[in-house]
Amino acid sequence: MLTSFQSTSTTATPTVTSSANLLKNGDFEATKAGDVAWTTLDQDGGVVVNFMAKKDSTTAPHGGAQQLSIAFNTVGGKNDETFGQTFTAVRATNYKFSIFTFAPVGGDKCKWDFYISDSSRSTTIATTSLTYSANDAALGKYVQTTLAFNSGSNTALTAYATLDCTAYKPGTALTFYADDATVTPA
Repeated sequence: MLTSFQSTSTTATPTVTSSANLLKNGDFEATKAGDVAWTTLDQDGGVVVNFMAKKDSTTAPHGGAQQLSIAFNTVGGKNDETFGQTFTAVRATNYKFSIFTFAPVGGDKCKWDFYISDSSRSTTIATTSLTYSANDAALGKYVQTTLAFNSGSNTALTAYATLDCTAYKPGTALTFYADDATVTPA
């Protein structure tokens, strides 16, 4: 009697859920520091970053009860700040990064730069900017910025943003906000 066996094997392939946000705490709603998941990447003197900022007297979060705040004291130190988060991606997959940012009236000499890079931040995959100008209609309200990218051969990527106010006249404090950051499959 001849018996034959057929061998099959399966390899788990990571799947992508279309609505899954790959960023942890993208809504900045963490209630304890251990759950924040974001980090400052070049903390400068004169800049205060709060990943769990509540509504202040003038600016409500875009969604939920909290937001990220970046306060420039503009007394000494540099007037720029970078924050970000590394996330897991599926190779050769299209994604969309989205974030809502708020610039106060008076923040017209500032700009946001948004990046997707490899996890070491040595190779930029995609980038875009949001620059404010005098009398800009975007000042004083939340504005959404999106960035499409493909993960290529990477399985770990970093989403990060730099807020640059180096052209702003020192002496006046400014507070900027970010909220509802997402990376989702496109």
